[in-house]
Amino acid sequence: MNRRRRRVRPQGVAVLALIVIVPIAVVVLILGFAGKQSGEMAPAVPAASEAPVPTSQKNVPPATKKPDPAPATREEETTEKPESAENPLAEPAPAAPEVSETAPAETAGKGTAIAEFAKKLSGTKYKHGGSDPGGFDNSGFVYYVYKQNGLDEVPRGTDELLGFGSEVGRDQLQPGDVLVFTNKPEEAGEFLAVYLGDNQFVASFNPSRGTQIGDLNDWWLAHYISARRFV
Repeated sequence: MNRRRRRVRPQGVAVLALIVIVPIAVVVLILGFAGKQSGEMAPAVPAASEAPVPTSQKNVPPATKKPDPAPATREEETTEKPESAENPLAEPAPAAPEVSETAPAETAGKGTAIAEFAKKLSGTKYKHGGSDPGGFDNSGFVYYVYKQNGLDEVPRGTDELLGFGSEVGRDQLQPGDVLVFTNKPEEAGEFLAVYLGDNQFVASFNPSRGTQIGDLNDWWLAHYISARRFV
């Protein structure tokens, strides 16, 4: 007996497809909608290069890199640093030298005072062997002038006066220096005078002239021997 084959109806196939496809489509739609919602709600993460700059850092100039210090030259490396003035181990500076009592300025001041004193004695008479205002001879006048100005060791005689003090050149004459003249070339130390400055001197000449002021004229310059400084 032949069995009859069952035919599948087209309507049944369509229904079966709907039953399978529709649930799948719904699931896909639900998943797609859920993914879209989560994408809209999640904040976008900015890229590292687009990160916002804090307000406190706006308008701040970029820090400049300080240049590296120049290397010391060989000369700077080998030069020794001077010792500090406050270094307790440094040797103290030498003391300033004391001013000598015979400093040039002081000597000139004394010589000027001596010259002024001698000048005031002009007009005193000449007296042989005299050494006071009552009368002077040539060497006695020089002795008295220096004695009265504090030079107690000044000698009295002409020969001794010629060896006293120190010799000075004619271009270095100062007031108060003692001038030495001679009347004859072969004789020395015959006549003494006190230099006043400005090519003038004062001396006790002779009985007829007494103590007077003279000029260093050609005659006296021709008989000039030397000059000595007592102070």
